Amino acid sequence: MTKDILKIGRRALLRQLFAGSALATMLETQAFAQTPKSLRFLVIGDWGRYGTPQQKKVAQAMADAANEKPCDFIISVGDNFYNAGVTSIDDPHWQKSFEQVYQAPSLQKDWYVALGNHDYGGNPQVQVEYTKISKHWKMPSRYYKIPAYVPDIDIFVIDTTPIVWKNNSPSPEQIAKISNQDIETQLNWLDTELNASKAKTKLVIGHHTIFSGGSVHGDGKEMIASVLPILKKHNVKAYINGHDHDLQYIVRDGFSAITSGAGSEARKVDAVAGTKFCKSELGFLIVEINPNEMWIEFKNSENKTLYSGMV
Repeated sequence: MTKDILKIGRRALLRQLFAGSALATMLETQAFAQTPKSLRFLVIGDWGRYGTPQQKKVAQAMADAANEKPCDFIISVGDNFYNAGVTSIDDPHWQKSFEQVYQAPSLQKDWYVALGNHDYGGNPQVQVEYTKISKHWKMPSRYYKIPAYVPDIDIFVIDTTPIVWKNNSPSPEQIAKISNQDIETQLNWLDTELNASKAKTKLVIGHHTIFSGGSVHGDGKEMIASVLPILKKHNVKAYINGHDHDLQYIVRDGFSAITSGAGSEARKVDAVAGTKFCKSELGFLIVEINPNEMWIEFKNSENKTLYSGMV
């Protein structure tokens, strides 16, 4: 325990003393090399808007960050195509909102993708089918486990829209959209998979919020009722989501909820119970994790660090 604390403290001290310098990068790399193999990935949410200037700025910042220090993969936490998803694998949205925007060499990684509520405006199954023809788009099903890149770290992606809609007085149109989705089957899958996982660190990815100070959505009561108990039961380290168009890190009752939903739009956000960081600014999230520790870094559309710390 003492050694772990010292390693964590050393990294934090390096960040503060030599922030942004080449010396900091070198020393921090040496410090992290003494710990088990790490995993690094970017997280973006709520982004696909036909390549608006705001979307492209965030894309460029992501490319710059991945150039400075390569990532293993990229995660999208949903609302991939505004305002109403995609209707086919030939939908122009694919090229204008994804392929032509995130085309920098440093972003040519696997993209592990969650569905959001706006994606249900079109045909969400199309986003699963696109996996078969894309080099980078990875959505093998509507909920799934990301392949293990590093031992002792398991990451699970869930489809939150049916859970939220079904438990929130759905409209006839919403009922029709989720009629072929068995919510209990998904929740049982998540419970079973988390129980079977022997990894030291478990993360869950979804679109809708659990805890949030966002001005539009805020706390997700349906997620708190249906999903949070499963996550706590299996000691999930953190839940990462989008939906509110902002950047947030909240710790409440010992559970970490992280929002990265500012991929192309930023809305007002306020600090709420447990808020460690919140910002109404375009940006994305970087996660660097090994079985012993997890660091997060929020960056804006200029690739400037807004917040960095250990989860």
